[in-house]
Amino acid sequence: MRRRAHRRADSGFTLLELLLSLSLLALLMSALLGGIQLGTKSFETSRANQAVGDLEAAASAISDLLSHAYPMLIPDAKQGQTLFFYGRPDSCFFISLSEGQTQQGGFFASEIGLAQNGDSVDLAVWTAGFRVAEASQATRESMQKTEAARDVSLLQLRYFGVVEEGKPPRWNDNWLGAAHLPQLVALRFAATRFGKPIQISFTVALRQEAQ
Repeated sequence: MRRRAHRRADSGFTLLELLLSLSLLALLMSALLGGIQLGTKSFETSRANQAVGDLEAAASAISDLLSHAYPMLIPDAKQGQTLFFYGRPDSCFFISLSEGQTQQGGFFASEIGLAQNGDSVDLAVWTAGFRVAEASQATRESMQKTEAARDVSLLQLRYFGVVEEGKPPRWNDNWLGAAHLPQLVALRFAATRFGKPIQISFTVALRQEAQ
């Protein structure tokens, strides 16, 4: 009996025991890899949500700035007075009225547009205190630049309102030389984050009368 037990111990694992061990090892490896994949997906989802959140925060700030656009008239040599609002497909230059919530109160020259930043293009906002007598001096170079979003691949603005008296309002790619502000401004911009394109769109209603 002792010899048989000794031989059983020396024979090692049986085929059944080996198969059971391999099965358990496979289950453990599967669970481990599944946990790693789940953690990776969770991390990527978190990064993507943060990227979208940053772009939406930029959109919210720009929307708030546009909503404070003010119908400011400035002296003009040809027309006597002209509206300080220059809306183009890739930029918008206007007067905004701050009520002292995020910055000091008063009128500000404000511009929304794209800016070259090394190898990338950024969505940026330029602002500066405004006086009617200094309207001609309001340029990007004389204003404070604030970066809204990095690596932007597209910026598109459109303007809705009555361009010609007696005709219905319509969407336009430009808003230049009009006697009043557009009723609506639609803005869309796009950026790529972690290899995925993200587009943000919003529409802002503008005040039509000075208050």
